[in-house]
Amino acid sequence: MAEKIANSKKKRTGTNAFWNWTRCLAKIAVVIFVLLVLTGVLYQAIASTRDMKRYPPPGRLVDVGGYRLHINSTGEGAPTVILDAGVCDYSLHWCLVQPEVAKFTRVCSYDRAGLGWSDAAPPPRTSKKIVRELHTLLEKAEIPGPYVLVGHSFGGYNVRLFAHKYPEEVAGLVLVDAAHENQWPRLPWSVRRLYEQWTRYMKSRRFWSPLGVNRLFNRTGVDPKLPENLQATDRALRLRTRYMSTLHNEWSEINGESAVQLRAATTLPQVLMMVLTAEKHGDEPPPGVSEEDFAKWNALLYEVQAELASRCKDSVHIKVANSTHTIPLDQPAAVIESIRKVVMAAREQRPLRTQE
Repeated sequence: MAEKIANSKKKRTGTNAFWNWTRCLAKIAVVIFVLLVLTGVLYQAIASTRDMKRYPPPGRLVDVGGYRLHINSTGEGAPTVILDAGVCDYSLHWCLVQPEVAKFTRVCSYDRAGLGWSDAAPPPRTSKKIVRELHTLLEKAEIPGPYVLVGHSFGGYNVRLFAHKYPEEVAGLVLVDAAHENQWPRLPWSVRRLYEQWTRYMKSRRFWSPLGVNRLFNRTGVDPKLPENLQATDRALRLRTRYMSTLHNEWSEINGESAVQLRAATTLPQVLMMVLTAEKHGDEPPPGVSEEDFAKWNALLYEVQAELASRCKDSVHIKVANSTHTIPLDQPAAVIESIRKVVMAAREQRPLRTQE
């Protein structure tokens, strides 16, 4: 009996020792995990601060109500041209367009909140909120209208909503391969699946960004079409924590609340309008998208942008040859010339079509 009791005590002692070691190892693992997280957060913060000192904003930061937006104004003359970039882009991506436009009028590129050099702003990042921020920015920066609004991709949402809300301040529109609020349900299945993959990619990058993982493994989407001397700046701006968070927030609303807002804004002021559509959405079908669906995708984009062109009587719709979706970098001359035509027609108060 005594021997059984002794064996039982030994088993309990052994079991207790095992669990004590297990708890000890678990505590060590937690401590290591916390240290790794803190190290990653610190690494991201220090590196981001260093990058912003190395690549200062070319324009100025203007407070729009508790956070600042970056705006870069160059050139002189009226009407003033306002450039709004695509969903993952910012003022840097007008680098081939803005200097040439500045030769014949005043032109401003800006960064939506959370992108480029601008401060982050609370979600949601919908077109309605973006338009309100842009209007405040132009007022605070003392940049008076009338404006010629130029929107690429998602920027096309924003400039159309701006024109709808503030029609008296708009002299013209230039839509550069602009997104259409009704294109999403009509996309081929494989393209919708591709968009879902992009959404998962953004979620992943948004999660890892504050921990410095994207920076450590150089997980950025630096645009290879940018001039080589600007790619380091682009990389630094894309590696900021606010960038990936904002990108996901904007992207999530394009086929959501932003699309709803654009469907409600059914009218445009009857202003001068140029609509530029890329010859093809990319150089080749993305992985998982068939040639047939790729062709349908391109045809759909041309169709919906032709519909946009029909909303203004004095409009011109052009297919830009040898260009993908990134027309401002592929064929900047086409964008510059379209802006020039609208500016000159507005300045001389004559129809746009007389130049064709």
